[in-house]
Amino acid sequence: MGHTYTGGELYAQVLSEMGGAQVTGGQRTAIQNRIADALVDIWESRPWTWRQRRMDITVSPSTPYYELPSNYDGMTLSCIYRRDTDDGEEHVLRAATDLEFERALYDDEDGEPRFFRIARRAVGATYKAVLEVAPTPDAAYAYAGVGYYTSAPAVSFTSGTATDMPSEFHDLWHEAALSEAAVVLGLAERADVYRSRYLDKLKRASGQRDDDFPKGPPRSPRDPYGDLSYHR
Repeated sequence: MGHTYTGGELYAQVLSEMGGAQVTGGQRTAIQNRIADALVDIWESRPWTWRQRRMDITVSPSTPYYELPSNYDGMTLSCIYRRDTDDGEEHVLRAATDLEFERALYDDEDGEPRFFRIARRAVGATYKAVLEVAPTPDAAYAYAGVGYYTSAPAVSFTSGTATDMPSEFHDLWHEAALSEAAVVLGLAERADVYRSRYLDKLKRASGQRDDDFPKGPPRSPRDPYGDLSYHR
């Protein structure tokens, strides 16, 4: 079980292991930014099972889209399933390309949705990630327990920690942070050593958890299952 760092603790530990290096204000900011980026790198390097969450989705005729959770990062699968209470059959929402989605939205009559896509929509004064369905629903449709991947939490250097990440993965964050700090401080050889250790640990952690993953990895960290039209 690894140590659970807060952002501030990890920053202090990194400087200590660098021999108590004296840093300028610019270097301090750069190191902290890179520590935050290192957490994102770990988070998005694999479809880790600990990133998975569940959400309930209900779309209605008046609003045929669902506002996604603030920590949403990607769908876990390319299909969403719903069991109809009338016929007891399983109905499927399939991820669609923009062309498929637009055809179903504008050419088909209102009815039970058959396609979904992830997009950004103005919700009030803010653009947010939403799940849109097509054709336009003719009634309310509910989908329970839909899986999704969470995004990396924000890193604070005055309080807080990456609480959604298992504590043993904080050792990976520590190694990556050392590598990034060494780069900022111009210690190229040490940066290479830390980077190599980080990648080795990341590979071993991935191998131990592969059996827990859905079949096949996401298409990329920024375009996971089902997010065919979602570009940030």
